[in-house]
Amino acid sequence: MKNFVWILVVVSLASGILLFVPGQVEVFETPKIAVVRACGVALLAGWLLLHRKRPSWSDASVERWLLLLLGVGLLSTLFSVDPRLSWLGSFRQRAGLWTVLGLSGLYLGVREASARQRQRLLDVVLISGALCSTYALIQASGHDPLRWGNGSPVGGLRFLRPIGSMGHPNHLGVVLAGLLGLAASWFLDHPRHRWWLGPLSLLFLLTLLMSFSRGGWLGGAAALAVVIVLHPASLKGIRRGWWWALAAAGLVAVGLLVTPWGGILADRLTGMLHPSGGSVGSRLEIWRSAVAIFRDRWWLGWGPDTFGLIFPAYQTPQLWMYEWNTWPVHAHNLLLQTAATWGIGALVLLALIGVEVLRRAGHLMGEAGSGDLARQRAWLAALGGVFVASLFGSPTVTGVMLMLFAVAEIAGEPRDVTITRENGLVIAVMAVVLMAGAALGVRQYQASRLARQAMLLREVDAVEAVDASRRAIGLGLGDEFLQRNHLETLLFALQRANSDEPREEAQRVGRDLVRRNPRRAQDHQRLGTALLASVLAGDSSVVGEMREEFARAAELAPWNGLYVSERARALRIAGFTDEAFDLLQPMAGHYRQRGCLWSELAEIEAARGHREAAIRLFRRALAMEWDPQSRTRGRTIARLLVLEAEKEDNGTGTGP
Repeated sequence: MKNFVWILVVVSLASGILLFVPGQVEVFETPKIAVVRACGVALLAGWLLLHRKRPSWSDASVERWLLLLLGVGLLSTLFSVDPRLSWLGSFRQRAGLWTVLGLSGLYLGVREASARQRQRLLDVVLISGALCSTYALIQASGHDPLRWGNGSPVGGLRFLRPIGSMGHPNHLGVVLAGLLGLAASWFLDHPRHRWWLGPLSLLFLLTLLMSFSRGGWLGGAAALAVVIVLHPASLKGIRRGWWWALAAAGLVAVGLLVTPWGGILADRLTGMLHPSGGSVGSRLEIWRSAVAIFRDRWWLGWGPDTFGLIFPAYQTPQLWMYEWNTWPVHAHNLLLQTAATWGIGALVLLALIGVEVLRRAGHLMGEAGSGDLARQRAWLAALGGVFVASLFGSPTVTGVMLMLFAVAEIAGEPRDVTITRENGLVIAVMAVVLMAGAALGVRQYQASRLARQAMLLREVDAVEAVDASRRAIGLGLGDEFLQRNHLETLLFALQRANSDEPREEAQRVGRDLVRRNPRRAQDHQRLGTALLASVLAGDSSVVGEMREEFARAAELAPWNGLYVSERARALRIAGFTDEAFDLLQPMAGHYRQRGCLWSELAEIEAARGHREAAIRLFRRALAMEWDPQSRTRGRTIARLLVLEAEKEDNGTGTGP
């Protein structure tokens, strides 16, 4: 039992890099965070029991800032625009205070681990990273036995970027940036092990390049820069070996350039120099919105993990011109995300922690060695890589774990503090907390699996889909996503059969969502759609409420073109065709390449009796851009054929 703490830390770290559980809505991040919460909160409970008095650390300056940072997070949660969301975290990233407490416990576990345990922890990181990288290269070669539906193509559709076990290429790039610095630093400090550390470093470098993550590339370059700064003596002593390493890296780069991937690499690199378009342009727009979000509530932020909730109100007019239908839940910049959701105090405390780390980093330069010094240098390189990469994307829970473990390593000398059999109460409490966390994780998995089942059944069996989403709510511990998924499943059922029971349930669920969180534009929009079903069924008494809900959604998300299109459709069906046209025309003119907007505008013109204008707009819509999975394009073709046939019939005198 004396290694209980270390085992929980290792399980959390290995799970953060390798774990994914198919069969649920979010396959990657959700199970990783479930492990972090269960193990981390158990460690935090045990640590608090062991240290009823003040901890006996000789230097606790970093912990002082971290404790204040945790206090800021608590205040931000209490004063959040949605305290429940700030505690649980959003469904897609789970970055609420509950996860923060778990990460705090893991930090304390590393902080008090022995030197031997810390060494083994570093080995676990390298081994897990090697497995993740190998799997990513298998994906890049096109031989992945698992087929993921969340691929990110580059070079048109020629190549799907590998995701490894991280769920997204950019998340993979953040982790690989840290692993590259860790392995390269360890390589320089351990001459006897260079025969395997050299190939391992090249493996991380190759996988990082193949991820096509530009933020990861910048993070990897920063990690290597830290390695060079920290190892001046080592680099001079192994000139021949260093040249061999450069030659090997050069061969990897040349090998990639002569393959079909070479052109894609060049395009991604040049894209970094032209921020006026593509994903780089959209990233800049998200950052502008994040600055505006921070400026309007700078003192404590809007609350942990509320970025996705608040963002639609601050979306810039240009964002969807770069990336249509983008719904960011993260600012794609760690500092901006912290500022927007935690406030100015958290930024100041992060700066103080950074200053303390840099102060201690000045003592890490020196001769090669295999002890604490070498390990701290390796973790500092990893910290630099992950942090820089996180300035251009989301670090996810794995990246945050790596940064926290690096700070714990650099913060002070290891202490051989273990839990023994004499601490029976501590072990019992930790075991109970751990089992409770595991039980909650299993329950969340079951709810997520049922939610995914509902999504898959919507098109083939509406009754079973509704039943699955309803059962998911019963397991979901008040998770708003599950209620929202149930509402959307009911709306799919209403498209197939507009009957009273699902219509009434949809309106009841929609009103409950709006009551719980009146700031979420999506909930108002979906409630408006549920009320539209009643209008279609002949109930004109809800027209006023429907209009209010759509108007509120537009107020909360003024540049969401899809919301405006759906609102215009509702007004058209309710008979307010002129108002619908005046509403949608400016949005279609702004997003002038989106065929779905011009198609709805054509439908409005047809409803107004302007057949010629409708035909022109339908033709224009078909020449525009469409989402690959959109069904509206097929309906647009059918409507155009009908109108043209009617025109021809009228022209020959056979029509009405």
